[in-house]
Amino acid sequence: MSEGIFINHQRAQVSALTMETQQRLIKDAVGELQQNLNKVIGFWEGPDQEFYYGTVVPTWQRQIELLDQQLGTLVQILQENSQTYARTAARAASNFENIR
Repeated sequence: MSEGIFINHQRAQVSALTMETQQRLIKDAVGELQQNLNKVIGFWEGPDQEFYYGTVVPTWQRQIELLDQQLGTLVQILQENSQTYARTAARAASNFENIR
């Protein structure tokens, strides 16, 4: 049995692109949800509305930004690792060809 790390570069790239697409879809869905909530919250009065805008919205925004950063970091790491592995594999193949 062969040991080592093997990466299917096509799958890695597809996964990275899929994650980027999902990241955009999440942002779009959250934006739409916020717009719909704002329509409802506009009818609220007093402390409920103040609590929503003063506490809920800032917390919501921080969590969405954190999720976006984490997904972005995962995509970047996946792309960088795949590219590094591909360069290393190509360099190793080239070195073996030069042995002849």
